[in-house]
Amino acid sequence: MTAWQRIRNILWGLLLIASGLLLILLPETGTGIVILILAGSLLLSGLRMLLYYCTMARHMVSGRASLILAVLIIDFGLFTLTLYDAPQLYIILYLVGAHLFTGGVDLARAVDAMKNDSPLWKRSIALGVINLLFAVAAPVFALVLHSEQLLLVVFAASLFYDAAESFFSAFQRATVLSIP
Repeated sequence: MTAWQRIRNILWGLLLIASGLLLILLPETGTGIVILILAGSLLLSGLRMLLYYCTMARHMVSGRASLILAVLIIDFGLFTLTLYDAPQLYIILYLVGAHLFTGGVDLARAVDAMKNDSPLWKRSIALGVINLLFAVAAPVFALVLHSEQLLLVVFAASLFYDAAESFFSAFQRATVLSIP
């Protein structure tokens, strides 16, 4: 990992911590803040992928898949911005969907790492289980307990978790493969 990537991960982690603290300190406007955080992260991710397509992926095999994915992510980000006054159910669906997807990807990576005898499979399983726990906790607090404040605390906790993961990846030593 380059120095710029490490700095970017640290700055991203600090932004996530600030967002989580904002959710905890301002619970009355928390739903709007959650919408803005979700929309902003989707838009930034889509724009980053669009930039990647324009600079590199258009010259690669299957580069159009990057373009299509970037446009879809930007569309989801813009759609999320229109949900500012929408009910709390949409926020729950976004939370659950995002954590289910990342949890599933982490578990799939863990299975692949176990097949390749990599020591990283334990970390991937832990990350997948934690994401799936967040996916289960959000609807329980919101739909069963009818508490928007607890939903905001779950979302803030997931932001803190993502920040910790970002810090961990920034300070993790890079593994170098050498081929004799």
